[in-house]
Amino acid sequence: MSDAELQTSVENEEFQLTLNTIPIEVFLHICTFLDGKELIGTLKIVCRSFYEILSDDEVWRAWLKKRWPELPTSNVFYKGDEIPGQLVCLQVDRGLKIWSGEESKMKKFCDESVHIST
Repeated sequence: MSDAELQTSVENEEFQLTLNTIPIEVFLHICTFLDGKELIGTLKIVCRSFYEILSDDEVWRAWLKKRWPELPTSNVFYKGDEIPGQLVCLQVDRGLKIWSGEESKMKKFCDESVHIST
């Protein structure tokens, strides 16, 4: 291996990006493609830095807003909640998946002979 090849190899190793060394904004964007169960059950336990990032309620608020933009997140989180934001997001994500059809096994039913009065 020539000196030039060795220098190029060393430079490439120094600037090699990994999931642990990428900017936090990129990491958080990647997280928006994962569901809450994967984030809490898998990614959060990979290393200390992921644990610290994914323990922040503001991260979960942003994740929920990015993943479910039609959901009014101001109604989901309250200051002083004893329930961690990540668990709120996990439950909301699970519920929205079920009712939005992602995991739904429900069949539509229509009966025009039914009358409902309140």
